[in-house]
Amino acid sequence: MIPRVPSASGAISAAVVSQATGSLVSFVFTFQLLHILTPREFGLFGMGFALVMIITGFWQGFFITQYIVLAPKEGPAKFPGQVYATMSLVSLATLAAFVAIAAVLQSFLGLGLMALAIGVSAIAFSYKEFHIRHAFSTGRGKQAMLINAVMGAGLLGFMAFQAMIDAEITADLAFVVFAAITGLAAIVGHSVSGLTLFSQTRGDIIETFRKLSVGGKWAVATNLIASFRNNAHIIFLAGLLGPVAVAQVNAARLFVSPPLLLIAALANVILPDFARKLHDAGPAELLRSIGKTGTALFAVVVTYAGALVLAWPYLEPVLVGEQYQGLLPLVATWCVFAAILMIRSVLEWGVQAQRRFAFMTKVSMGLTLLTLLTAWQLTVALGPIGAVAALILTELVMAGAWWLKTKSTLVSST
Repeated sequence: MIPRVPSASGAISAAVVSQATGSLVSFVFTFQLLHILTPREFGLFGMGFALVMIITGFWQGFFITQYIVLAPKEGPAKFPGQVYATMSLVSLATLAAFVAIAAVLQSFLGLGLMALAIGVSAIAFSYKEFHIRHAFSTGRGKQAMLINAVMGAGLLGFMAFQAMIDAEITADLAFVVFAAITGLAAIVGHSVSGLTLFSQTRGDIIETFRKLSVGGKWAVATNLIASFRNNAHIIFLAGLLGPVAVAQVNAARLFVSPPLLLIAALANVILPDFARKLHDAGPAELLRSIGKTGTALFAVVVTYAGALVLAWPYLEPVLVGEQYQGLLPLVATWCVFAAILMIRSVLEWGVQAQRRFAFMTKVSMGLTLLTLLTAWQLTVALGPIGAVAALILTELVMAGAWWLKTKSTLVSST
């Protein structure tokens, strides 16, 4: 039976509620780490989490994004299970590689536990996201809510336990906890998905891999390049100024997490909706949807940013520890970044719906070089604010590139 496609408003509401369930608690978890870790350990956690996002770029590009954009054409009968089985085989091989790498790092640098936790976190996070996207794409938003609820409950349980015993926490232990809780959410996602790993033939998996690789090879390159670009500020702050500078920048970014997390929630619904509109109504309808969606979401972010900056003199004494005073300039800079990122994300979903992955890879590669160069120069010149300013410049250029590509698609179709 073909799953019912929910209304746009209902799907968006379900996506926001689902993401809020898990992400709000994740925000509180990171906020707690801000207060219980030393600035150096909090900076190390931020550096490790940047690695998680870089690693997950492969699964996001090759499996999750390709599943979403190909699903309208492939249909819901067998394709989700085929993608899931193919993803699981690749993940198993990758996990074995992470174990070997962790063993080597433990022998020479004593970093085996953190390395293994980062690797497991990346794989578990990817599975969790796949099951959430699958739930939304098949009109079962309640299952996505359940997965995020499990993630949230696990993090809340850890925070309550830590507060009760007042245990000392380090960055590597925080990652072990994150990996375990994310893995639990992924297991719950598997149990409610209805997908099986054992009903696919070798031919099915080979053919699925071939289908995924057509756009996937470009999407993986784009995502990995984007991950390096998005974390350029972490790379240069860590190299030039050390983990404490990373901690300061991440502490400021924490307060613009709500609109940034909203992007992840909306991607679950807007990208599939863009893909369906392009498939059913053509490029003109896609362009109209991009314009309306981008305008509305930009207004939401600007409203949040304005309220945050105006209220900051009252929030800082309550929410920020003594080691992180004077964050307003960094908070304001991150607000500008969040507003531009929202516009760029909407435009990027439009380009992904058109499956222009080769074009995206080429643009992303050039912009990553720009980001690395400007992040280096601006970090040296301006410190932490310069590192964030380099990200803002890149997002502006990228948004322009995606808009021009979408416009050219409409012109060529008329």
